[in-house]
Amino acid sequence: MRRTVTYSELAGRAGPPLTARAIHRQFLNPLSVRCRAAHLPDLTALVVRKSSGLPGGGWFDPKDLTNKSATTAWAEAVLECYSFAWPKRPHPGLLAKD
Repeated sequence: MRRTVTYSELAGRAGPPLTARAIHRQFLNPLSVRCRAAHLPDLTALVVRKSSGLPGGGWFDPKDLTNKSATTAWAEAVLECYSFAWPKRPHPGLLAKD
């Protein structure tokens, strides 16, 4: 199923201690770093605000925008997530390194 998920929906599915407000710091920021380090599409592009259907301002990285608009860069990131051949099992680069 291809769709985005809202911050509050993701927080609700993850459960406490994650809240829609804290989900960036506790989950999305580390996930984005792991995606980039593993050369995978940025899964955090799929998490959006309920009110606008767009990610929060923290998702947009000015260094990555070069000559693109923020919305274009985000749309490309979403398409990259949708078109990527994800493996059946989690990619090792996304798993915690304890």
